[in-house]
Amino acid sequence: QIRFSLTSSPVFSHTDTVTDSERFYNSVLDIFEDLGEKQEVNDLTIWWNR
Repeated sequence: QIRFSLTSSPVFSHTDTVTDSERFYNSVLDIFEDLGEKQEVNDLTIWWNR
């Protein structure tokens, strides 16, 4: 949803000319899978699910 708040694009697309959607998506996944970010990810998940 953050990505969609920053652009007018309604979907992720390989042909997006405004941002690199695939790179953005993979960066988000990397953060969520990084054990060094575990506490921050847990805090974010709790906040998001309120």
